[in-house]
Amino acid sequence: MNLDYLLNEEHNPVDIKTSQIFYSSNLMEVEMESTIYILGHPVYTLIMANLAVYEATIDQLKYFIYKPDMNYKTPVRSLIKQMSKLKEIGDTNLIQFVARNHARLVILREKYTREVLLVLACIYDYLPGFAGYQLFKIVP
Repeated sequence: MNLDYLLNEEHNPVDIKTSQIFYSSNLMEVEMESTIYILGHPVYTLIMANLAVYEATIDQLKYFIYKPDMNYKTPVRSLIKQMSKLKEIGDTNLIQFVARNHARLVILREKYTREVLLVLACIYDYLPGFAGYQLFKIVP
């Protein structure tokens, strides 16, 4: 997480948007469950029963793109504001500890058979001087 970028006046945290897409070569009815954890305890779960589906063809191969319509702006903005307070203290280890104890578990399932299609564990991280915009690191 690049707090220097996110806290820059030109990049108001209110304007930060998060978005996800998943793709498959198969057309399915997909459901997404996203649970936020703090210190290993679930805080809340969002369930998206119907993901928007778009079709794309690349080199004569057909793909189906699944896009959840979920708003993470409020929790992301709250986390960034709290992290900015810690940054003012200047304790990098404390910022990393707090960031790494926030996580999100995403589970994609086929809606009717309940088959698990994909599981992602997303863990926040803070890297001093990081020049990118990555908010999560993906844990395989």
